[in-house]
Amino acid sequence: MNESTIISTYSSSHQNETNQLIHLFCVPVIFFNVVALLYALLPLPLVGVMIVSSLIFYFRSMRSYLPHMIVLYALVLCICAFFAGSQAFIPVNIGLFVVAWIGQFWGHKIEGKKPSFFQDIFFLLVGPAWVMEKLRLKIMQ
Repeated sequence: MNESTIISTYSSSHQNETNQLIHLFCVPVIFFNVVALLYALLPLPLVGVMIVSSLIFYFRSMRSYLPHMIVLYALVLCICAFFAGSQAFIPVNIGLFVVAWIGQFWGHKIEGKKPSFFQDIFFLLVGPAWVMEKLRLKIMQ
C-alpha cells in the first residue's frame, strides 16, 4: 500500500467527528505511554532497536511522515529521560494507557466500526501519523 492508501484506509474507520476528537487526544497519549513504558522497563538499546524498527516502517511506507515521527520520538524520549526517575512514572503511564485505550474503543463504538489495527497490526503505527496530519491541517487553516 502506498502512503495515501494507508491514510485513506485508516481514515475510513475514523469519519465520526467525536471519534476523531477522541483519537486526537488518545492516540498521542497511547503513543507516549508505549514509548515511556518501553523506556522504563527495557534496556535502552532494545528500546532504540524498537524505535528504529518503527522508523523503518515510516521510511518504507509513509516516507513523508518520517521526519515528524523522528521529532516525536525524540520529544517523547526527552520527556521520559526527565521523568523516568519518579516512582509514579510507571503507574501513571499504565493508568493513562488504559484510560486512553478505553477512550479509543468508546470512539469506535460511537463510529460503529472496528479499529483499523484489527485489519492490520501496522495501523497501530499509522494512528500517530494520522493524528499529526490532522493537527497539521488544523494549524495550516
